[in-house]
Amino acid sequence: NNALSYSVLSQGYLSAGDYVKAIEYANKVIGLLGTDHVFSAIALNVIAQYNYVTGEYGKALSIGSEALLLAEKYYGKDNPNNTPYINNMSIYNAAMGNYSEAIKFGHEALELTKESIGYNNIQYALCCNNLALCYLYTGNVQNAIKFGAEALDVSKKHMAANGTVQSLFLNNLSQYNQCMGEYAEAQRQAEEALKVFKNEGYYDNAFVDYGMLLSNLAMCNYLNDNYNEALEYGLKALEHVSKKGAGFNQIYNVTALQLMAMIYCSFDDVDNIVRYTTEATDKTNRLILSNFKYLTGYERGNFWHRYNYWYENFLPNIAYKIRDKKLMSTLYD
Repeated sequence: NNALSYSVLSQGYLSAGDYVKAIEYANKVIGLLGTDHVFSAIALNVIAQYNYVTGEYGKALSIGSEALLLAEKYYGKDNPNNTPYINNMSIYNAAMGNYSEAIKFGHEALELTKESIGYNNIQYALCCNNLALCYLYTGNVQNAIKFGAEALDVSKKHMAANGTVQSLFLNNLSQYNQCMGEYAEAQRQAEEALKVFKNEGYYDNAFVDYGMLLSNLAMCNYLNDNYNEALEYGLKALEHVSKKGAGFNQIYNVTALQLMAMIYCSFDDVDNIVRYTTEATDKTNRLILSNFKYLTGYERGNFWHRYNYWYENFLPNIAYKIRDKKLMSTLYD
């Protein structure tokens, strides 16, 4: 009974975006049952997602694979209960730069959902959302928008989909539109996403997703040359993810720090440019190095491509412009 309760709690906290509580209860399940039980598959799935959020993509992929094999052992190979595990494998592979596997898992999860429970359900929306993210990683923004819009549409129609899920889908669509240069639409969606999330009453709690929404809205304002608003939301985002985050390498923290460095460039605030650039670089280094050991040569190229703007454009340009010793040392390292 305790294991069942812990399993339900871990999934509930994960759905709400409280990753710290989610991992706490998932570990309790493993402590009670070990790693060969149907509830253990659920707990391992939560632990894998926690590692993904903290930027430990290699660990997420390894633990996610273990969870999927365990689920298939207890449910059977083509059981719809396996869909969340398959769906997560798509995004883990995408994060690691293995795009062909990511797309394969994503479509497999989507087809299994369609065949078993149809289109109008939250599981189908989640599969569409993950496929959109996979396509974004590959640079296929048109497909990212296509599947992202379908995820949002289904979530709005499905009564079981709460506003938290819808806000995250909206936020993702905002990021896809940024890639397309549609900055006004991106900001509209980011503002709507934050409003929907706040309406759920979660923003005062330890939910990292709120920081992600704030950070994206800061980016939208930055892209639209609203630098004061960008600074306001950027500082709020950084404060939230630093206090409520799921770990030192947490991807939202890295993103928020990089954004703050970019925003302060608009104000020519040298002290803060140096501060946030060096801190962002340090944490980005840690994020990359913690994952490189899990990657093939091909995957390393894809993985590096997502961060090369920071190292090959922003960092050398700002170090050349400011000529600060600390920045120069960071660039040299």
